[in-house]
Amino acid sequence: MSASEIATASDFKLAQEAERAVERVVLPKLGKAVLLRRPTARWFIYRGQFPAVLAAKVAGQDDQQRSVDDLHRIAKWVVDLLGEVIVQPRVSLSPGPGEISPDMICDDDLNFIIKWSLGVVASDGGDLSSFRDQ
Repeated sequence: MSASEIATASDFKLAQEAERAVERVVLPKLGKAVLLRRPTARWFIYRGQFPAVLAAKVAGQDDQQRSVDDLHRIAKWVVDLLGEVIVQPRVSLSPGPGEISPDMICDDDLNFIIKWSLGVVASDGGDLSSFRDQ
């Protein structure tokens, strides 16, 4: 490509995919591998960061009542995250051939995927928090 050519949306997508590695990860409950790609920090920033209500749930501190709006916000955020992170099989609210609906992912595996996305657990399920404490 010469410097005078205008970049396309495909050019940006290919460049982004090239810098983010796809990992084969075995989901703890399902016991089968999926292909995952960690989201960038920008992904969280552009979506208003990590919802506090979801952070509390992931941390096991979810003992508060949530409003309907909170639940909708969490659901949308989780669906967006799954769509960003799970490379194969793809996740869709209207799944086609070879795709799955988010509600097909059990809670244990969903929590694992969220923690993996945030860098809390490694691909083998090991806890990475000790590295952050050093």
